Amino acid sequence: MGVAYGAGRIIGGAFDLEEKKHQLGDVITGENREHRLQESLRHAREFAGNSLASEADILEIDYSLRSSGLNDEAAKFGSEIVSKVAAVTKGAASEVGFIIGDTFTNMGNRLSGSSEEKLNRIGDVLTKTKNLFSIKDFSQLGEGLKEGLSGALANNLSLEQTAALIGQINNGMLKGS
Repeated sequence: MGVAYGAGRIIGGAFDLEEKKHQLGDVITGENREHRLQESLRHAREFAGNSLASEADILEIDYSLRSSGLNDEAAKFGSEIVSKVAAVTKGAASEVGFIIGDTFTNMGNRLSGSSEEKLNRIGDVLTKTKNLFSIKDFSQLGEGLKEGLSGALANNLSLEQTAALIGQINNGMLKGS
């Protein structure tokens, strides 16, 4: 029975990986599409070999970041940042990817530094916010950002101010959206 279970997990994992490859291929557009997809696969394999994340996890994160508008380079190191944030906050990797990606897309131009430095800063601020305030999970933080980001941008609030306000609102028993 153990052998059958193990074989089933291997086959299921292979199907999951193929599904993630297909999804990622759908969001990679433009020139050299196949080469860029192969680079993403190579990066996922390499990073998964040195972390607790699986190749499928990294491809799913890559998909979420690219769906949020990040380019190849930002999605590459962004996937590593998201994987670490998801592990620390016990968030679903794909969901954390969309939240960080959307925050980068909306607030990244207000932050200084390279794309990698901006993504690191966003990951750090959101991780600290989730852990410091009465926020149940990363999904709840994402809901707060979804509702509050446009107001924060309209009022020229920084990332840190926005995160602190969302945290304070959550502490006041107004959860999520």
